[in-house]
Amino acid sequence: MTTHIIVDEKGIHHYCNRNIVHSITYAELHPNPETDQYDVLLTEYDESAPGLCIYFFEPELKKATRKTVNLNIDTVITNGNLLLKNFVKGILIFRPDLKIAPNVLDLYQLGEFRK
Repeated sequence: MTTHIIVDEKGIHHYCNRNIVHSITYAELHPNPETDQYDVLLTEYDESAPGLCIYFFEPELKKATRKTVNLNIDTVITNGNLLLKNFVKGILIFRPDLKIAPNVLDLYQLGEFRK
């Protein structure tokens, strides 16, 4: 079984044996319903690494809700931070309407992309 993750112009995708298992596309991202807040942010720091959070529209709830970027992978990803960095870069490029928290840009060293 071959598993890999790619980030491209559409989003981040988890493949298993050349089939997409899960994707998060830039088009699926929504602004934070609290308009003065950031749309892409980090979860609180704890014993593990902080999680990258985004907003998705939940049809069952009929509103946008916050989700942690998680591709449900049960193997170790050695370049996970680089993948998330490239995903955030994609948000900056393909979804400039979304507000990214400064600590996200700092964590992934994307300060040169600040507006």
